Parts: sequence; structure tokens; C-alpha cells
Amino acid sequence: MESRRSGRIRLKVYGVEKTLVDCFRHRRRLGMEPVLEALKDAISQHRLNLDELWRQAQAQRMQRVMTPYLEALL
Repeated sequence: MESRRSGRIRLKVYGVEKTLVDCFRHRRRLGMEPVLEALKDAISQHRLNLDELWRQAQAQRMQRVMTPYLEALL
């Protein structure tokens, strides 16, 4: 996470890995199609650090949910 300022407001900016885990976490609200599309895009653009993705998944207790999708795509 990094912080940026926009005028007087401080914004928190998170990485691709945390954003993907958050997408899986809210998959019922978002639907699986956009979540999987985001994962595929991150993989195809080589913007994904798998170690960091796994750390974020463990931190948010999403590794059991994400494992089948990661195994299928990688």
C-alpha cells in the first residue's frame, strides 16, 4: 500500500494482488465473470506477483476459494 495526496485528501493505493483478492472476497456482489476476467488480465499482462497474491489471499483467508481458479489458469 502506498499513500498519495490529491489536494487535501490522502488516498490509499493498493496493489494488483490485494485488489484481486478483494474481488474474490466480494465475488457474490460482483459476479464471477468480472473477477475471473480481472485475474486473466493480470496474468496476461505479467503484472501479477504470485508470492504477494498468495500472501494477500492468506491474510484475507481466501486461499481455499482462489486455489482452484489459480490452478486452472496457471
